[in-house]
Amino acid sequence: MKILKLLAYLIAIPLGLCWRAVVLVDLWAWFIVPLGAPVVGMAHALGLALASWFFGSGLDNVKKDPDTGGLARWALVQLVVLMVWGYGAVYHHFMQ
Repeated sequence: MKILKLLAYLIAIPLGLCWRAVVLVDLWAWFIVPLGAPVVGMAHALGLALASWFFGSGLDNVKKDPDTGGLARWALVQLVVLMVWGYGAVYHHFMQ
């Protein structure tokens, strides 16, 4: 059972980071580039997502994770990222 849980984390963490990078690229292009900042590519966004996860105690959350609810909490965080992306898209639409 522990191997299955480890495998789930080895899949979930990179997918979550890539998802956050995609959202970061869009939000950056919508709200920061019009202010004169350069465009952020996927590689830079992935690095920023990794750094924010690391410094935002992402490793502590994985270590302190109880047997139940760890992946549920991860899924909730991804849902929040989706909501932020959606709100950003709506806001960007009304800015134009």
